[in-house]
Amino acid sequence: MASNTAQVADVVIDYSHEAVERRLSGYGVVLETLGGDVLHKSLGVLKPGGKLISIIRPIIDQVSAFDESPAALAQVASGRARGKVVIRVAPDIAQGGAKG
Repeated sequence: MASNTAQVADVVIDYSHEAVERRLSGYGVVLETLGGDVLHKSLGVLKPGGKLISIIRPIIDQVSAFDESPAALAQVASGRARGKVVIRVAPDIAQGGAKG
């Protein structure tokens, strides 16, 4: 079996306890997941020509069962949803397998 070491992180930093921009520099690629100030600080650790890949996590406002779709869609239409509204279409598949 071949090793996939090319995609392993060299360093993982807990941004809440360390200043990323003080510890790192000269990186070709930075994966950034938080946005805001962390996004701007991440730019400082890149080498010239480096790539910043921002992976923004969605904010989930609510998760509704399929039979609750009309109420979920009404929440979106009203403008009251503060994030994404998710409708579960097949809960048994999401829990590990379909019944059959």
